[in-house]
Amino acid sequence: MKRTLICTAARITATTAALVIASAATWAQDFTVQMKDQDGKTSTHYVSRNAVRDVSSAPVETDVIYRLDQGKIIKLNHQQKTYTETTLAEAREQAEKKASERGAQQQQMMAHFGANAAPVVTKLGSGR
Repeated sequence: MKRTLICTAARITATTAALVIASAATWAQDFTVQMKDQDGKTSTHYVSRNAVRDVSSAPVETDVIYRLDQGKIIKLNHQQKTYTETTLAEAREQAEKKASERGAQQQQMMAHFGANAAPVVTKLGSGR
């Protein structure tokens, strides 16, 4: 059970990073992505030029909004009716702190799956 949670968390993190990078790099029209996890729960990702919104129906209904133009992450908890706003720099510091607390085995697993690799964007065609 613990291993599937780690794999699912790594997959969600990688997907969200890919969506953020795709929205920033392509400057395309807005689009919506719906994903199902192993438990059958659906999450929806709304992607636009300046923001990405992740809506999840997980145990705690939480929306996460990534404001790319402002460098902010906004979390909305519908059950507790709370609003949290952090900057990207603060989120990086928190992620680094959590990563340093994790064991070497977990960091090796993340490196094996490429979750800590730098993103690569390749232009495929003329853009039509």
